[in-house]
Amino acid sequence: MEVEVELTVQDWRRCAPLLQKFALHSSTGRLMRLLRGVATGFVVGIGAHLLIGYLRQFHPPTATWITAVFVTLVVWYCYKLFRIRRALEPMEDGLFLGVHRYAFSDDGIRAEGRCYRACYSWQAVRTVVRSRHLILILLDRAHALVFPVSQIEDPDAFVRFLSNGRRSATAAESSAQDNT
Repeated sequence: MEVEVELTVQDWRRCAPLLQKFALHSSTGRLMRLLRGVATGFVVGIGAHLLIGYLRQFHPPTATWITAVFVTLVVWYCYKLFRIRRALEPMEDGLFLGVHRYAFSDDGIRAEGRCYRACYSWQAVRTVVRSRHLILILLDRAHALVFPVSQIEDPDAFVRFLSNGRRSATAAESSAQDNT
């Protein structure tokens, strides 16, 4: 099967949050997220207890300064996130934008674009994800092959094909390990 897609900046804007989500969720386990939530709840509880104690000695000018500091920190953080996202947008003559051709076979996926050629075995495919606008073949935490749903003839069949290719490669790998 061969597929040709043309990726745009809009596809990047749809793809980047999904990659960020999968990178964040794959880097920490459930136990670590649970412990982080418990620690955050503990800190918020102590903060609330201290705040209630200080309300008896409430001083409006001090509260105004503290609020100003926290608001400044939040605005600065949001500004930095915006700048990082803008800095990571693809360049017009870069790898992401433009026409990409993919050929799928039993051996894996062959990809070709304006500035690159690559071959990926099915064992390199971590998972296949479908969102409303995109189909992603995740190869790593932050590396994915991107397919806009609007450019795929039958997206459901395409996802089934990719999942079956990945599943059969995983089965072949495990049977080869069993034979050794």
